[in-house]
Amino acid sequence: LETDDTHRVASNAAKADAQRGTPHFSPLYLHAGTGQGKTHLMHAIGHAFLEANPDATAIYVTAERFMFEFVQAIRAKDTHAFKTRLRSVDLLMIDDLQFIGGKDATQEEFFHTVNEFMASGKRLVVAADRAPQSLEGFGPRLAGRLGSGLVADIKPADLGPRGRIGVR
Repeated sequence: LETDDTHRVASNAAKADAQRGTPHFSPLYLHAGTGQGKTHLMHAIGHAFLEANPDATAIYVTAERFMFEFVQAIRAKDTHAFKTRLRSVDLLMIDDLQFIGGKDATQEEFFHTVNEFMASGKRLVVAADRAPQSLEGFGPRLAGRLGSGLVADIKPADLGPRGRIGVR
């Protein structure tokens, strides 16, 4: 796909996932390099979803924060509250998933969260810097689950002659 096409696919998937009713794609997996708009698109999905579904709930969390809160819950011996808080929302968005690579306990918990969202027909949006099967330190089970929804590869925009104003 051309760059404009990959942006259109991601944009259309985001719009579809923000609508009322059963989610079209869950998980919706967005991947692109740094600064390509993944986080911006996730926030737009969240805002549009809550606007279309005023009684719904949504959480946006970075993978690093997910891991930190999970470890805190283990230390406090209260993983139930952690799971309940995340799994009770209608839309869960996890950003920068690559940062839990190699963190087996966190990945296991995340895997069960993904399964719970898929089984209950809830919306899950995940973003990372690479495709699910290319994530370092992730097992094939989680990568396969993440790739089972829609995987949108956001390519860098072709900026053409932008920035050709010279400095002398």
